[in-house]
Amino acid sequence: MTRIAKRIVTAEPANTAYIAAAMTVSMFVFAYSTRFGQVSILALYAVWFLPLAVEPRLALKYFGGTLAVFALAGLAIASTLWSDHPSGTLRTGIQYATTIVCAVVAARISGRTGFVLGGLIGSILVGLYSLAIGGYHYDVIDATYAFTGAFSSKNQLGFFSSLAILFGIAALFERSVAMRLLGCIVMALGGFLLVSSDSATSLITVAGAALVMGAILAASRTKPTVRLVLIGLAGLFLGVLVVVAIQFGVFSGVLGAFGKDPTLTGRTYLWSKGIEAAGGSPLFGMGYQAFWRIGYPPAEDLWREFYITARTGFHFHNTYIEMAVGLGLVGLGLMVAMLVTLLVQSAGTILRARVTVFNALTITFALLLLMRSFVEIDFLMPYTVGTFLLYFAMVRLMEERARAHRTTRRTRRAPARSARHLGPQFAA
Repeated sequence: MTRIAKRIVTAEPANTAYIAAAMTVSMFVFAYSTRFGQVSILALYAVWFLPLAVEPRLALKYFGGTLAVFALAGLAIASTLWSDHPSGTLRTGIQYATTIVCAVVAARISGRTGFVLGGLIGSILVGLYSLAIGGYHYDVIDATYAFTGAFSSKNQLGFFSSLAILFGIAALFERSVAMRLLGCIVMALGGFLLVSSDSATSLITVAGAALVMGAILAASRTKPTVRLVLIGLAGLFLGVLVVVAIQFGVFSGVLGAFGKDPTLTGRTYLWSKGIEAAGGSPLFGMGYQAFWRIGYPPAEDLWREFYITARTGFHFHNTYIEMAVGLGLVGLGLMVAMLVTLLVQSAGTILRARVTVFNALTITFALLLLMRSFVEIDFLMPYTVGTFLLYFAMVRLMEERARAHRTTRRTRRAPARSARHLGPQFAA
């Protein structure tokens, strides 16, 4: 009986229903934990810590690699020792680490169908709740109104809408007609909310991510050597495109098309202030999440200048600057190394003989977060879907590569063992 119960929670495909429910809860909590508070966080812990409770060995799989995944969270907690706000740093550092634990468990027990189904249902609930709340936000900087739903930021609504579209694309490859139909509904809802949010960041990045996902799935039908050439050509094309865009002012034209000014709605000013703040403690930073605190004059000044009356939920709108302020060059270097490793793992997965839809979706989520990292901080905060998906991608791709290497070694050793059983002349 116990063994059956474990399979329902931890073993694919028996746990498809459980994963779908867990992902539904996670999507809603990540979207609205600031509205529903501690009860919603406890629900998040419940759905991902239960598998760990019934099967503790999940924590011991690929132990060395798992420790590396927690390196950034470990540094965040350690920064309590030199933080300007030690109590806040310790609390948020532990919260960040536990969010990563949820992602690690999810990566080790999730199958494609349950993961995608939960993402679809969660996206519907998130979207419908935002439509029910129907909030609008007036942006003082560019003097426009934008639909934010139940979020405090149009960019967050745009981000969740982007995820809904990508989950919907993945659902189109399911065998179930009902899943494909649900995927179409979610894509339509996500598209409507994305346009309503008027988030240029989300519109541009989700378009790029959808193209990447399609390219990965198309390339998977070719030989690995052909894929290598395609990746090289894509990288070259991207480099040339960036150079041309900078040289001829294409970026300004794109921003103008979305009604944005060249300062990215004040982001460039924020970046300069962030770089200035990082210069105060360049090596180790001022402590994880220690800058944005009530009573700290530089933070108070920026809240006042950008009309953030709630004095919370604000940041430098750049992952690398935010990291440099909090954890200095050491934290920035560690994070960049982590992201480069993720890119290498993604390229290695694409170049292997078989690329599944689940792999393509995982890589697409990672690349979406990387594209957004220059203007948002999606994966630096606890209890956020960006943090969950980034570490989910890291663990899945890392462990799939480890399993592939182990299978290859076993395959190579097997013929030698068989030959020894046949006698010396065959072994030779």
